[in-house]
Amino acid sequence: MSALKYVMMILVLLVILADFGVNVSSLVAGFGIITAIFGLAFQDLIKDFIAGVAIIVEDQFSVGDVVEIDDFKGTVIDIGLKTTEIRDKTGKVKIIANHNIDGLINCSRPE
Repeated sequence: MSALKYVMMILVLLVILADFGVNVSSLVAGFGIITAIFGLAFQDLIKDFIAGVAIIVEDQFSVGDVVEIDDFKGTVIDIGLKTTEIRDKTGKVKIIANHNIDGLINCSRPE
């Protein structure tokens, strides 16, 4: 509802500016360019968020599970919406962006 309110406010502002003789087509084009820049800038963040939600909802692995991702085997110590943290047996922690988790092997799941 809040987003709709802001869109309506912007449209009303553009109509008022057009009544005063301001060229609103260049403003709309500028808004389009800014929106495209923001979309590209937040693309990886959105991918991480969607992958994080999928990991949690599908219960692919949990905190405490032993997993192997890209030849790094360790225990999951944290699952977030953006990243997952894994600690190996030597104590090294690998932080992986959720959209980069591919080919995961969960060693804690029963057969």
